[in-house]
Amino acid sequence: MRQTGAVISKRSRAMRPAGARFGCISLAALCLALGALPLQAQAQRPVSTAERALQLQQQRERWEALPEADRKAVQDSLVWLGLYNGVTDGAFGQRTADAVAAFEKRELLQPGAVVAGPGLAVLRAAANKQKSAVGFTQIDDAATGARIGSPARLFDRKESAPGRTRLSSSRTPASLTLFAGGAADGDLPAWFARATSAAPGRKVTYKLLRPDFAVVTGDEGARRFFTRVAAGPDGLRGFTFVYPVTDAAAMDRVTIAIANSFVPFAGKPGAIPPGAASSGGQQPGQPASGAQAALRPDGAAATSQFASSPLTGTALLIGPGRALTATAAVRGCKDIRLGDATATVTASDRQSDLSLLSAAGVNPANAGPITLAPAGDGQPAGALVLAAWTADPAGKPQLSVIPGQFIETRQTGKVNAALQPGGAGALALDNTGAIVGVISGQTAAPAVAGVALAADQPLANADSVRRLLADAGVTPQAAASAGAAPEGAGAIVARWRARLAPVSCGAR
Repeated sequence: MRQTGAVISKRSRAMRPAGARFGCISLAALCLALGALPLQAQAQRPVSTAERALQLQQQRERWEALPEADRKAVQDSLVWLGLYNGVTDGAFGQRTADAVAAFEKRELLQPGAVVAGPGLAVLRAAANKQKSAVGFTQIDDAATGARIGSPARLFDRKESAPGRTRLSSSRTPASLTLFAGGAADGDLPAWFARATSAAPGRKVTYKLLRPDFAVVTGDEGARRFFTRVAAGPDGLRGFTFVYPVTDAAAMDRVTIAIANSFVPFAGKPGAIPPGAASSGGQQPGQPASGAQAALRPDGAAATSQFASSPLTGTALLIGPGRALTATAAVRGCKDIRLGDATATVTASDRQSDLSLLSAAGVNPANAGPITLAPAGDGQPAGALVLAAWTADPAGKPQLSVIPGQFIETRQTGKVNAALQPGGAGALALDNTGAIVGVISGQTAAPAVAGVALAADQPLANADSVRRLLADAGVTPQAAASAGAAPEGAGAIVARWRARLAPVSCGAR
């Protein structure tokens, strides 16, 4: 029996998470309409790496034959059915493949029916019921110049002022606030510092800072909030969506849909004509979001060869043809790529889980010195900055600025941080830009709205890095004195950019 819209079988009720059965209090009718669909794609039967790669390539070919609008519509529909939690950019990857397969299995459709058969209409119809339940509508906000999707049925109040619009409800704590700020309001790192600062009764559960956007989520009493801010030539523009924690089972997918629909620089504040067309995707002339604006390694552009190899880590270029990375980034790999160059492992240290690589043609030209925290300096400061080449939803590399928090354990130190694929080998830096360690592995973590949640990541400390550099004949420079003025996160990572390269694996 098919399960779509508000028709829910007994079996689906039994499988529904506890939060979905008992958590929807103030929005009970809405939760009944949305149901509680599975958030993760169902597992596929175990297959070999070669078989999986062939299947994915065949699926990609069929997918790319679809018009771009249809590809984005499929991903958007899967978001509303709780099967996909990534960016609706039309790009094909494993998460999209798994979500499509899960929908086809649930609806008893033949494999491939969504992409090349009648399944697309079935998918859209099921998603439209979920959208209708909340009255999801694209709006152009004249006060901020932003475009966004709004769950209109949740709100019955609207307040507007220059640079700010707030939609709210007289019945529940749910609200959607859009805001715009100019140069006087500070840059993105300054906003991020304010947004993540400690406050009574407010707990930040996730934070991410990229060069052109930031995300902060958390709980404030019985309310959950999701904030996304973008930086552009006209300053900062962002939104905050707030909803009751008890309604999270229904509202998490709405949050993802809102985040995917957000177009921060659709027009000038007050200059968007009423009824302007809205598609929810990236518009011509709009600065690319962090998921789309990938920085490339100097002298090692991501070509088709790199794009076909999964990103596995980040490497520190320590000299011509030499690099240091986490062993986890290259373990079991038969075709290691450092940028676009073929690399081999020349040494591995079991104690630190770090490895040295050799790659002809790789040269950190015009790179600054390698600076390490002083030997035997003990545990690093609590707040750290991570520099990592991570994968965007299309699998392309982008240099990321990631906040981290040092955590001491009995055996070793760890860093609590939200790492996308490619985080193994990331540099952990203090506020002067010195290396206090290297992320020696990567802990898997769930993602919300296309970004990974924070998890404890293993850290090889500066002394371990120093020992491996000595084995390679590299002498690092002394770190700045304790009284040196701290730098901003973006400036710190920019200083290391020429010494970092993405690591990928062509075959295992």
